[in-house]
Amino acid sequence: MKSKKVSQKKKRDPLDKIGLMATEVGLIGALGLVIYVGRNNPSYLLQMMFALWVSAPFVALLIAHVQARQWSVDARRTLCWLSLVVTVLALSLYGFVAMYPPRTKTGLAFVLVPPMSWLLFAFAAVVFSLRTRRI
Repeated sequence: MKSKKVSQKKKRDPLDKIGLMATEVGLIGALGLVIYVGRNNPSYLLQMMFALWVSAPFVALLIAHVQARQWSVDARRTLCWLSLVVTVLALSLYGFVAMYPPRTKTGLAFVLVPPMSWLLFAFAAVVFSLRTRRI
């Protein structure tokens, strides 16, 4: 009689899928809003640079989600929550800038959100490492 092989795959947390989907939605939404806000700008080079700048945190999160398969459950949950927070904050700020009448410093939000996202990534990494440190 043949024995059934038990799958050795780790069972993934549903929050992993939610975090990955949030990151994908954030990337698409951020690029869409950058294109929408910059639609009257004649410089295609500037539009492309803004699109790359704004998409960088989301691309980093996508790469982290791919690498996270070998991480601990707590690390993956931290990444998923980080993905949700960055996506909600970035899209709400970009949406606010895009939907209200143009102002003189419209691009400021698109310039400041990516470095703030990187600072949030660093803060989350430090907090996670301090929380999991064994004394």
